[in-house]
Amino acid sequence: MNPESTERRQHPRSAASGDVWIAEDAPGTPELQGSLIDISAEGFRAAFKQPSPATGSCVRFRIPSQNRQGFARVMWRRILGGMHESGFHLSLIEQTPAG
Repeated sequence: MNPESTERRQHPRSAASGDVWIAEDAPGTPELQGSLIDISAEGFRAAFKQPSPATGSCVRFRIPSQNRQGFARVMWRRILGGMHESGFHLSLIEQTPAG
């Protein structure tokens, strides 16, 4: 078995939808808009029209439909069906005010 294809998730994931916004953790970095694919207690997967930050990068994120924002690390990236898909591991999560 290929070690890179081994399942390493420890928490179940749930299908999700809605916008996700990410930006590298540096002042003045523009946000990228993507589409949420799934979410778990420790991370999320999203698809973008343009490449997301490099694997290992720390990003700020906002997921308005889940009332969540915080910081996450880019764990992997791939191109699938013309979209740039990325997996993120949460570093710090904050609940945003509902509204």
